[in-house]
Amino acid sequence: MPDTHIEHELFLLMLHLSQRRSIFEIKRTFIEALQSLWPKVHFWESPENNSPINGQPTEDDSQRTTATIEIATTQHFFGSLSYSYDKSEISSTDHSLIRNAAHMTAIIMANLYQNQQRQHELQAKERQRYENYFKNAFDKVRLYALTYNPEGTILFCNQYFIEKTGWSHAEIIGSNWFELGASEDQKAHLDIAAFKTAIIDHTLPSHYENLIYTKSGEKRYVLWNNVLLYDDQQQVTSITTIGADLTDQKMAEKQLREELNEKTTLIKEIHHRVKNNLNVVTSLLNLQKNEITDIESAKTAFEESQKRIITMALVHEDLYQSENLSEIDICSYVHSLVSRQRELFSAQDNANFKLDIQNLSLNITKAVPIGLIINELLSNACTHAFTEKQEAIISISLRKKDAGMCALRFHDNGCGLPDNFDISSQSSLGLNLINILTQQIDGGLRCFNEEGATFYIEFPNAEESPNAGT
Repeated sequence: MPDTHIEHELFLLMLHLSQRRSIFEIKRTFIEALQSLWPKVHFWESPENNSPINGQPTEDDSQRTTATIEIATTQHFFGSLSYSYDKSEISSTDHSLIRNAAHMTAIIMANLYQNQQRQHELQAKERQRYENYFKNAFDKVRLYALTYNPEGTILFCNQYFIEKTGWSHAEIIGSNWFELGASEDQKAHLDIAAFKTAIIDHTLPSHYENLIYTKSGEKRYVLWNNVLLYDDQQQVTSITTIGADLTDQKMAEKQLREELNEKTTLIKEIHHRVKNNLNVVTSLLNLQKNEITDIESAKTAFEESQKRIITMALVHEDLYQSENLSEIDICSYVHSLVSRQRELFSAQDNANFKLDIQNLSLNITKAVPIGLIINELLSNACTHAFTEKQEAIISISLRKKDAGMCALRFHDNGCGLPDNFDISSQSSLGLNLINILTQQIDGGLRCFNEEGATFYIEFPNAEESPNAGT
């Protein structure tokens, strides 16, 4: 075969090899080309490479001369080329051509390798730039961001996840997501195999809500959005999930439901109380009518009944204005009650009221009787305690005592109580009401003189169930 022809073929081969995009393909094509140019010579890649591209030496090769040429440049080594021959099959010029071709092939491979390295470096820099960009974005957004592989190993988390859960970055990365934020009960019912199957079958839900636990044991409700990430073979390599924290929303919804249930129950209770209070009004009117003997006594009876009804209505007025439908601000209630009853003491120009009412709350079952008791004591003091020219001083104290007890003290500086006074034996409707109402609130009543009349009542302020009767 003429040398010029071989040189021409080798030149075309070099052009062909320069278009290849794989070092493996360049080696294989180079050896196949040499074999076609010298068909009687056996070419193969030397054993330094564990994966020969074009066969192994044969037994016949051991009877022939073998030559080995490095496919290398001054900076890169790509293996060795070996070939067996006898003198009749290849000339010294052919050896020189093969060596030059191997060297040129090494240069082509070196250029390809360097181009690939530069491309990989650029891709790595670009990938790092985007990773930094998205990491910074994820760290600033107020959402949970996690990436984990199909086995659940966490590969990435953002700063918000660290802040909310309390774990450090070192504790999170590399840990198993299915166990990190799960309770013992959740771990016991965890089916990782089903999760992997869902990934393979593409049935993993894109949205789901679950409960996670922080490092301190705090519950967090999170709505997750899953995105599957694939490799070139369309195999799932990782799952990125973005979570919105719903804890505050869930707590607000729970509180609203509880408040709605409470208000529904209390509204029913208020209706029940109103009905009971109307029954009380009916009973008071029945008792009052027994004392009517003439027009004047009828007028007095109507006025006293009116005051008692106003006293009861004040409770519901305070309830209407209160944010809490189950309890009465007793301080505001007593001040309103006394203000409404001041006209009782119009005859006493210098009437003074000294109120010492502690800021405490009473439920309606205690507030109504207390209001009626104060109303009856005011009416009794107005009617019997003072002379027309006497300066009237009324002191009312209502304070909390130890052991869940409260004390009501009513004092006037009038003429005082009769000797051997016993309220239980009195025929007066008002005094009888005071005694009955004290028993209704499980209280104890003492009446005594102390520079005027004093009525002292102690009663429990224990919470009652919303359905307790009056």
